[in-house]
Amino acid sequence: MKETWQLQMEKELSSDSDSESESRLSVPSPFFSFRCGSQLVGAKFVNTEAGLSDWLRSTMRHHRHSTSEVIGLCLLRGLPYGIRKKEKLKGKGSRFHPQHPSNALHFLSLCINKTDVLLYHHVPMRRDGRPDKIKELRDLLGDKRVKTAGVGLKADLTALEKEWGIFVANPIELKGVERGEKMEDIAETVLKVKLEKRPDRLMNLDWARYEVRRDEEALMYAARDAYLCSEVGMRFVS
Repeated sequence: MKETWQLQMEKELSSDSDSESESRLSVPSPFFSFRCGSQLVGAKFVNTEAGLSDWLRSTMRHHRHSTSEVIGLCLLRGLPYGIRKKEKLKGKGSRFHPQHPSNALHFLSLCINKTDVLLYHHVPMRRDGRPDKIKELRDLLGDKRVKTAGVGLKADLTALEKEWGIFVANPIELKGVERGEKMEDIAETVLKVKLEKRPDRLMNLDWARYEVRRDEEALMYAARDAYLCSEVGMRFVS
């Protein structure tokens, strides 16, 4: 019988921020830890480019790359503001689904060393929507020594380079696992475990919306998916 991995919040979201770079107008950065099976994972949410860079500098300062290491990456999209105002348009066509490829990237979850997860909610500050102060993220994902694993990466990485100017040098595509592309199916097939079913409402979540910053359940599942991408990716390269 397959082991069931329950997703459990170990520490509630905190509104305390330790980064001087966080804007006073931004939502305070929450911290939480969660357990996926026996693995305890720490996660941090940021919504500024400075917060993202601060986390990467701090995390990578205590972490050395390994040839067997795989970073987990998940990218999530959201509807344009004008369409979000017209709720009745949702569901009338595939392009009105938040995760349709025509919609812009608004959220990133990144897992390093299977113990640290960053959750970044992108708030466009420039007219073209491109973040311009994320050199650390560009350097990390652009390093050929770093393997980056994710589900359905082909379209997402094209958008990541076009919209955010980030090139991923060594991607591992987890698409094409026997039972499909859902994270639950991938885990069951590759890791030989059973995951709790993702709540239906999260399947259609609009990650451009301000409210996702306070959605503890959504943040926890986004962090879990990045962790699982890293875990499954390591099995692919081992």
